[in-house]
Parts: sequence; structure tokens; C-alpha cells
Amino acid sequence: IVAVPIANLPAFLTRTRWFALEERGPFDINRIFPGSPKGVLSERIAYTLFHDFVLKADYTVDFHCGLAGCNMHPFVYVDPADDETGTLALRVRMAQAFGTDLVYYKIRGVKLGTSAMTASL
Repeated sequence: IVAVPIANLPAFLTRTRWFALEERGPFDINRIFPGSPKGVLSERIAYTLFHDFVLKADYTVDFHCGLAGCNMHPFVYVDPADDETGTLALRVRMAQAFGTDLVYYKIRGVKLGTSAMTASL
């Protein structure tokens, strides 16, 4: 198990989703994957996370939290369209193991929220 406690330290330090002092930004690294090795700092962070961790992992779990003042209900996200290696059933079981009330699926380009208890694929 490899853990990256804080994926975007500059954003964390400024309590935002982006590095406020970014040269051409701000960029939310969650939106610029897989990043660029020659880009601005946020692009390089995304590139490093993607190439040094995500691509080398059998499975990845990406924890997010809301910013201060946000009221978010805990949920898990599963991308069923990404099943080239036949891992969807295992990933759904892993998502349900977190015990959240909601499992969030992306189906045919449309994002749907469904109950983990009643969801079926």
C-alpha cells in the first residue's frame, strides 16, 4: 500500500483546490490529469502523481474532502466504463466496502448518484 497524504501541497497550504500563485493558473489538478512533465507546477504534480503512482498501482483510492464551510455527504465514485481488464465487479465491492450511503456511477457520459444498497450494473 502506497499513500500520498497530501497530493497538492501548494493548494493545501493556501486552503484552496489550486495553487493561488500559479504562473498561468489557477489549475485544479483533479481536472488536468495526466498533467505534463514540462508544465506549470500543478501540471507537473499531476504528471508525477499519475505516472509514479496511478499507473503503477493495481487499484487506486482517491480521497477528497470539501473545503472549509462545505457540507458534503460522503460518497464513493466508480467509473463502470473503465472495465477493459474486467475489474468492475471488484471495484464496486471495494467502493461498497467503504460503507458510505452513496456510490456514484458515471454511465454513458452521464453522472448518476445511486444508493449503494440498490445499485446494480
